[in-house]
Amino acid sequence: MSTVLAAVGAVHPLAAATVNDNTPWVGPGMMGFLIVVVIGLVTWFLGKSMTKQLRKLDAGRAEQQEAEGEEEAEAAAPAPAHDPKLNGAH
Repeated sequence: MSTVLAAVGAVHPLAAATVNDNTPWVGPGMMGFLIVVVIGLVTWFLGKSMTKQLRKLDAGRAEQQEAEGEEEAEAAAPAPAHDPKLNGAH
């Protein structure tokens, strides 16, 4: 074991100091947990908002395509033939 510590100490002096440290490991704790939960909630709400906005875009595109289809149908419809008798021309 001492050869391992000597090798680690030779590679990086601070690594050997942490290996011999007998203090208990301290994790992220409650604050880290709360930060992760808040980030998760914010991401969820942003995803819902984005989905709502994309649905609005899809609905607008469908309405626009319907309006364009009606305009094309009106433009493609044959114009009524001009009847000179209807306007009084002889």
